[in-house]
Amino acid sequence: MGSSEDLVKQWLIGTLGLIVDHPEDVTLHSFEEMGRVTIQFRSNRGEIGKLIGKGGRHADALRTLVRAMGKKSGVAFTLEFAREDAKPLGDGDGVNTGQAN
Repeated sequence: MGSSEDLVKQWLIGTLGLIVDHPEDVTLHSFEEMGRVTIQFRSNRGEIGKLIGKGGRHADALRTLVRAMGKKSGVAFTLEFAREDAKPLGDGDGVNTGQAN
């Protein structure tokens, strides 16, 4: 994973930790496929709702910012949100937001 990808993931981890009540319950999984990095967030139903926001506003805002970061660094990012019982996408690495600071 390149340094721009690391920076985006660290920014997301920090940002998501500020949105939810229990950042330790939110995990991040990522994988690269066909030149695109997909980042999936998983959490319990209550926390995932806070990440998505009313009408998807938080999710849309996060996607817009990540897309802008990716354009600057030449990396295409996709964000996905799922409940904790969903299977992680791809064979990506898992990061727990409660571990990063």
